[in-house]
Amino acid sequence: MTIDVLVQDDGWRAASADIEALAAAAAEAALAAGRYDGGPAELAVALPDDAAVAALHAEWRGKDGPTTVLSF
Repeated sequence: MTIDVLVQDDGWRAASADIEALAAAAAEAALAAGRYDGGPAELAVALPDDAAVAALHAEWRGKDGPTTVLSF
């Protein structure tokens, strides 16, 4: 399993000194609780700023403003 964490806004670093490790651990816990069978896989976690999230929210859900969760 490969987990890549992309921090696109330094504001995330205020939440945790090692936000990359925290995000990777959260992804691993979610996979362990789900149907992941342990086979080869790649996962990317993006931690963007509000403007980037708002753009995705508008594009994919047709709603204005940022949201707390978008998953693909």
